Amino acid sequence: MKRIRLILLLGIFSVIFLSFYSHADKKQLIGARYPAISPDGKQIAFSYMGDIWLVSSEGGKAVRLTDHVAYDREPLWSPDGTWLAFTSNRKGNNDVYLMKADGGVPQQLTFHSGNDVATDFTPDGEWIVFTSSRSSSSSIFKVSIEGGNALPILDTYWSWPHKARMSPDGNTVLFSLGMENNSWWRRGYRGSNTAKIWTKGFTENTARLVFGDESNCFWPMWSADGQRIYFISDREFENKNIWCIAPDGSGLKPITTFRQEDVKWLSVAEHVPLSSYEREFSIWITDLNTGSSRHVPIEAPAETKENRFFFVNDAQVSEYRLSPDGKKIAAIVRGDIFVLSTDGGYARNITKTPWREKHIDWDKESKHIVYVSDRDANPDIHMISALGNEQPKRLTQSKEDVLYPRFSPDGKWIAYYHGKRQIRLMQSDGEADQLLVEHDFGGRFGNVFSWSPDSRYLAIVPQRNGNDDIFAVDIQTKNKVLLTNTAYDESNPLWSSNGKFLLFGSNRFGHSFPEFTGKWDIYQVHLEPKKPEFKEDEFEKLFETKDKEEKPSPDKKEEEKPEEKEEKKEKVEVKLNLKDLDRQTETVTNTLGNDFDFILSPKDNETVYFVSNIDGDNHLWKTSLKKKERGKYESFMAQIRNPGSLQFDEKGQHLYYLSQGKIGQIDVNSKKNKTISFNVNIRVDKIADYEQALGELYYTLQHYFYDPTLHQVNWKKLYEHYRPVLQQVREDQDFYDYANEMIGHLNSSHTGIRGPIRMQTEEPSAHVGAEWDFSNGKVTLKRIIKNGPLFDQIEDVTIGDELIAINGKTVEVKKNIWTQFSGLVGKRVTLTFKSQKANKNVDISVEPISSGAENRLLLIEWIESRREIVKQKTDDEVAYIYMSAMGGSNLSRFLKELERDAVPRKGLILDLRFNFGGNVHDRVLQALTKPIYAKWRIRGLSETPQSTFGVADKPIVLLINEVTLSDGEMTANGFKTLKRGPIIGNTTYGWLIFTTGVRLMNGGYFRLPFWGCYTLDGQDLETSGGVKPDIFVINDLNHDLQKQDPQLDKAIEKILEKLKE
Repeated sequence: MKRIRLILLLGIFSVIFLSFYSHADKKQLIGARYPAISPDGKQIAFSYMGDIWLVSSEGGKAVRLTDHVAYDREPLWSPDGTWLAFTSNRKGNNDVYLMKADGGVPQQLTFHSGNDVATDFTPDGEWIVFTSSRSSSSSIFKVSIEGGNALPILDTYWSWPHKARMSPDGNTVLFSLGMENNSWWRRGYRGSNTAKIWTKGFTENTARLVFGDESNCFWPMWSADGQRIYFISDREFENKNIWCIAPDGSGLKPITTFRQEDVKWLSVAEHVPLSSYEREFSIWITDLNTGSSRHVPIEAPAETKENRFFFVNDAQVSEYRLSPDGKKIAAIVRGDIFVLSTDGGYARNITKTPWREKHIDWDKESKHIVYVSDRDANPDIHMISALGNEQPKRLTQSKEDVLYPRFSPDGKWIAYYHGKRQIRLMQSDGEADQLLVEHDFGGRFGNVFSWSPDSRYLAIVPQRNGNDDIFAVDIQTKNKVLLTNTAYDESNPLWSSNGKFLLFGSNRFGHSFPEFTGKWDIYQVHLEPKKPEFKEDEFEKLFETKDKEEKPSPDKKEEEKPEEKEEKKEKVEVKLNLKDLDRQTETVTNTLGNDFDFILSPKDNETVYFVSNIDGDNHLWKTSLKKKERGKYESFMAQIRNPGSLQFDEKGQHLYYLSQGKIGQIDVNSKKNKTISFNVNIRVDKIADYEQALGELYYTLQHYFYDPTLHQVNWKKLYEHYRPVLQQVREDQDFYDYANEMIGHLNSSHTGIRGPIRMQTEEPSAHVGAEWDFSNGKVTLKRIIKNGPLFDQIEDVTIGDELIAINGKTVEVKKNIWTQFSGLVGKRVTLTFKSQKANKNVDISVEPISSGAENRLLLIEWIESRREIVKQKTDDEVAYIYMSAMGGSNLSRFLKELERDAVPRKGLILDLRFNFGGNVHDRVLQALTKPIYAKWRIRGLSETPQSTFGVADKPIVLLINEVTLSDGEMTANGFKTLKRGPIIGNTTYGWLIFTTGVRLMNGGYFRLPFWGCYTLDGQDLETSGGVKPDIFVINDLNHDLQKQDPQLDKAIEKILEKLKE
């Protein structure tokens, strides 16, 4: 132990040592977070297990101050040390709370639906400063310790201030500015949107940039005399340390020089030169004069707020599989495999592990189940008896991701995905494992394959040039035969039971990716040239007579009828004779919606059941492959919501489906529908649950992160470093935060992990499209937002009118206004104003909207103001189009405005600032580069250009900034590569990877960046520092405060120059 302490003092923390130390020293409290050192430096308030605790700064036994199932975090001391403020999600979103420093019942001080995070007290201790998303992504407010309404300190729309702190004299607010504050756990980001330190005096109209470069500056704090600013930065030493700088930006120097393990969540004592912070999963203190640092040994003897073990009784099914004999169902519930009768009721859990089991399939005899399990943080294929009376047998031991094992119909083979490029075969006992085919399949992003009914072929769906085609591969010869050959996506191949044809899905009426403008339909490819069908044959069948049935002998008794013999199955042999794919392919569905998740009745090989959103919602439909019935669609069991995973029994009598986590069964003849209910009782160990989640996060990023080197990070070593620590965590939020820290080492955008969304227990605040003024002891109208609920009532009310009642109830001025507007969204609300114009009280009825809807109105207001500036300064000769994101609705609006506004004008300013991405870049660039190559005219009518609505002959200027990210950057890069026009503004974020999401077994969710984006010369657009403008113009906080837009001014200047050329 002495040796351990010596190494600790020397600051040498290897991964192996940290893991040992975490277990060996009982005084290292894993999960002690958000430390706040008291003004006199003698105590530390901190968060542990989601509650606020208090301990001596020397360490020792801590005292629990709050005890709530919610997550209480980020405690703050009042200047006199008598109060503690903190942030909590007790009502669903974050709000500010206040309590005595020695404990007591906390008082809620904020009630808005936005996220309010307490950051400081004012020096007189009368107000609590907090940041809030209530009127933008982040602004600074203050609220009295007595409660009441919040007053703005720094209310801007585009600036995102964080961690606001008041100067000791109360005249200046200090804060960190930049979106990287939201990803404080990320390591090593260098780009245009790093967190920078700013100050603003209350008597000044301008703010001051204290310090900011391509490194990050987090958690700024004042010194006791206000002569220094302490903050956390990753500018040197390969990780985050404490730094110090004067308020005028001089004297930058490091206080700590740790070379391993970041310093986080800095707090500085009001009256003594001490700081506290998080490091190495626990709390540390540093003397700010000497730089000496020490770990604070803490004991917090207390039970967890929730039991380590809990039971899941709700059978929410994630996948299921009907057995070949039609008698049994295997179902996955929270990662365990349950086997039950098709009648439901009793179900047997045959795995009972903390790992995630998935991708189940039955053997031919309906006695064994093959599946994938992620035990040991590596997915492999296992087989288990459906009775659950045997230990599972491991069939693979692969270092690659293993997916979708499927038995051949004859039961001899198991096919499965191996990584992103292989489909492999093995015998049903796991022997004779061999490569079947290698291609770009995509692993977890690929389509499932399908066995032919004679077990000779696999229908596979490899990618070609970004689209998917279907092949049949012969498992004996390993030869491939192309079944589709189009520029569209094909998916979900399904063989008919007689082996004569294949059904598949395709988006042949417009691509569905990347711009999502197409729709999915069902097609049929005949595996041999189709014989012609004649109407004459159907007519002649009307005259056919059946042979006379043999009459039973009069003396033969009823009960002596011969027993019915089981119908012999006709042997199926698939023949591939594909002479003309186009002629042998037919359309099965062409509805107004997307048709998907289809299945063919094995009874007649003619009736197709499918899911479609023809009527707006996903419902079951059916159609026929018969020539005379094609194109006719019949709604089938429309009362079933969002059905999927359709499966038939062998006789085609019962159709099974999954809907909202429940298995259903339909008798297709009687249309009788029933839910197959069954009992589950899963014992969940939270610690094992954390380990499974961390393991799945680890191996998924290991195999699917877009860069095979994982940005030069030793990912396995990081996993081994964090794994023993996270096994000691007892609170969900701490687990996800620490997991984010692990992810942060990748230095990647589009990453992050979070838990299930917490239920909102407080009704949302209602908004009437107004800004209120609380500064004069009244609630008065400060501003009316255009097109908000109050906007149409502007003849009845004016700015400065006092709000005196809501629904006849007198407004309590000293009470928070949002408690009085709670629960009124979408309802008729009568507001009573003391009207200055009418010199009397006026009642106005409005329908309030949500906070998010009002913020959207503020965005539209900003857009319209930009458009008006362009109109005025260009004499309406230049169009202005703004895109806030790159989604389907953004694309539709862009195309509409391009045709409506840009085509009739001489030039265009396209604004991609504050653009949060999507995936429609290609469609936008096509529209911007579409040339006019001809003209046409109908006699007597006006001339029309071809291409219609082309703008390639017009000058275009593109606006970008540090909050242009993701697909906004992709668009900017394309615009630059195509030399479409000058780009003005600031370098883009450097935040460009295409991503998807992964839902964890416990309900958590993490992002998975899997698709890299590169310039034509091979530069990685994620790591190359963003797209640089041709003309640099920086809009900073002061421009936001003074309502100036020099970037737009420069764009107008440039476009007018272009018009003169």
